[in-house]
Amino acid sequence: MSPDPVIRAFTAKLPVATVDRTVPSVPGVLIDTPGGVADIVTHLVGLGHRSIAYVGGPEGSWMAERRTAAVKEAARRGGVDLTVLGPVAPRIDAGLAAAEHIAAERTVTAVVAYSSYLLIGLRLGLRDAGVRVPADISLAASDDLTAISTDRPDTTALRVPLEEAGAAAVRLLQEPHPPKRARRVRIATELIVGASTAPVPAG
Repeated sequence: MSPDPVIRAFTAKLPVATVDRTVPSVPGVLIDTPGGVADIVTHLVGLGHRSIAYVGGPEGSWMAERRTAAVKEAARRGGVDLTVLGPVAPRIDAGLAAAEHIAAERTVTAVVAYSSYLLIGLRLGLRDAGVRVPADISLAASDDLTAISTDRPDTTALRVPLEEAGAAAVRLLQEPHPPKRARRVRIATELIVGASTAPVPAG
């Protein structure tokens, strides 16, 4: 990941717009996945979950840090006992490793994954460990599984409007250069509730 000064240096040579990252004095587009992941926690709290795990994103990621902070704040508001696993690489094998830990501990009733790839690994790993989703543990992802599959699994996840974000970034690049001020565009996500989340298991 390029440091902020490097990105700012590019703006002296050509129009630059960031996506999913804020750099001072540089225009950018922010998809509000931190707000969306907080909505997932609120959804789980509404189902009665009070012990939740969050499998975070890659180390050093600007967005991963903000999603983790949003999860922690939503958990605090909801009175949730939160376990944060990670940072981990957003890969299926990392999800499998996290599932092994979660299945062995059995201290949480719901898991939120940073990415679809982590969620796939979690789901496979939990299945192999005999943990049923959502009968034993609810599962959700903070991005949209359609990014990696044409057939959307019936999973609770965020709809992330990538095309809208890309179009907004292009519009920023077409504005006068250099800009008089760094304009920022914020785009909301949408929580799509699927069959992978359910009320907390009895007992």
